[in-house]
Amino acid sequence: PENMDMTTEMAAELASGQTMFEHSLEKEKLSKRRSANKRMPSFESGRVDSAVSVGKMFERVDDTQSTDSTLPPLMSQDDIAKKFHTKLNLRGKDQKHKLELSIYDYGGQDVFYTLHHLFLTKYGVYLLVFDMRGKTGCQLANTVPLGFWRPASFLRDAPHILNQNWDIILVFDMREILKNSQNSVEYLKFWLNSVSLHAPSAPILVVGTFLDKLGKYSRTKKEKLRSINEVLGLQVFQRKYNIVPNVRRGLLFFPLSNLNRGGINEIRTEIENVVRKQHYTNRLVSLRWIRCLDLVLSQGKKAGKDWCTITEVRQIAQTVGVRSHSEIDEMLSLFHQFGFIIWLTSTEALKRTITINPQWLIDSISKLIRDKELHTSNKHEIISAGLGRDLDDLNQSALVTRDLVEFLFGKDHVDFMIDFMQRTMLLSEWSFGQESKYLIPSILKDSDIEIIEYDSGNGAVCEFDFCEMFLPAGVFERVLCLFVAHSNRIDGSSKPTVRSDYGKIWCGSEGYILLHKQKESFSMTINNDDMAAKSLSIIVSMLHKINQDVMSNGLVWKTKVRLSGRNKFVSLEEAKLLKLKPWFNDSTQAIGNLNASHLDLTTFMENILETQLAPN
Repeated sequence: PENMDMTTEMAAELASGQTMFEHSLEKEKLSKRRSANKRMPSFESGRVDSAVSVGKMFERVDDTQSTDSTLPPLMSQDDIAKKFHTKLNLRGKDQKHKLELSIYDYGGQDVFYTLHHLFLTKYGVYLLVFDMRGKTGCQLANTVPLGFWRPASFLRDAPHILNQNWDIILVFDMREILKNSQNSVEYLKFWLNSVSLHAPSAPILVVGTFLDKLGKYSRTKKEKLRSINEVLGLQVFQRKYNIVPNVRRGLLFFPLSNLNRGGINEIRTEIENVVRKQHYTNRLVSLRWIRCLDLVLSQGKKAGKDWCTITEVRQIAQTVGVRSHSEIDEMLSLFHQFGFIIWLTSTEALKRTITINPQWLIDSISKLIRDKELHTSNKHEIISAGLGRDLDDLNQSALVTRDLVEFLFGKDHVDFMIDFMQRTMLLSEWSFGQESKYLIPSILKDSDIEIIEYDSGNGAVCEFDFCEMFLPAGVFERVLCLFVAHSNRIDGSSKPTVRSDYGKIWCGSEGYILLHKQKESFSMTINNDDMAAKSLSIIVSMLHKINQDVMSNGLVWKTKVRLSGRNKFVSLEEAKLLKLKPWFNDSTQAIGNLNASHLDLTTFMENILETQLAPN
């Protein structure tokens, strides 16, 4: 159907083994369900309820890692033979055993971009899907109308693909027609860059839908496909992405008909071929690891818990013979990459907690980080609880009260969620004057032009240029988050003014900084020259912290400073050689010398505060 969500249809086609009649009924069900629900991101881990089914993930099991003969056997030899049998062999003797895949259909409003580090894992195959309908021509606006990302739900009506998740397919959707071809190119680049940042070795298939709308005649279709291919090659794939080419058609993408399913088998075959070549497909995994995962998940489910501590995992691991902390860490890291759990390891504090129900975590975060125009399902319940004004404050200023957070998360989970979102820099305390709230930077509105023009005049200016690669979504928002948290710790700080692309943040009574985001860069202006060196050191340290904790150490940027009284910038290295004031003098310490490596966020912020309060 014309109105069917593109990626939902795409995922249904990939998973389908039905007749055409059954297929049309399935699409009708999906369409009805979609119109009945406004959807949030879906992150199904394909979790299992027994070690038996987990075994399907791996080619075979290597149980030589633990040889303690005093331990009871995990199961009898008869049970192993009966329950595992040939399913432990992914390929099998005849190379025809099917792969078990889970499809993650990603809810794509831009407010969710800051959550990429939770979704985009290394062990996956990514599908970037675009709409090919439009007029003939080489401009992407004509040949490949693209658009903003529509929400899409996980295919709960396809249980045959939910058995296991040893590999991940993410399907993205671009639907609205954009008139500006450069915007279309940038949207494609943005998603390719995002995947490459968090999963640099993961294969990416680019899929163009609505082949049936490109014309009635074969020659016309071939000309349009060639035009689209040229645009992709010349304007989009300028960087070296891990793109899977369509060798059969000699294209950089896979065209797909929405009318007769033409091309779907070609895509499915290519996915299977690509997945079989991945190194992790044939990885040897201890049966004890699988048993440990099974116990962790089943005990958590029995206790009604969605997360557990590393101590609890270690205790369970002991019972199955996995005793080394390093081996447990390796096991958890593997299961995180497969999507069974979420285990963030950038700091010791984050490592102490394992989310054993990833969908619960995403659903919980999405109660705060959401598109208020689309997702208003619990508005009446919030108003009935006497929290209507709190909800208005959240929607209008991205500030949330503790009462509303507790209502949304529940008393049992509120402390965990606040702590998790603070440590991942999705939320910061906002305690200015009589207010005691939390700021959610990723749902801030854009600023007024007048505000920026009024404030962007005098002062020492430095710039952080990401043009060599790109400025990922979530970086500037986290800089705002950290600076607000920093300001919150300094006595005498006035209330900040913050927008999605702007921030005026006070550092006590000493002065303030202005942050302004452009396309692939952002700048910082300091109104007091005495604060310049400190502020630059602080923000560079913050960028290193963000890069390590949530950006997979993939950020690349250049730091520049503006020459006093001139609209000219020089590199930080050149400014240091010239001892350029107010950034450098004989007593200036190294810029960005605050060590962010594996530091807990609380300790990091304390070090930042010491730098701020140190004598000039």
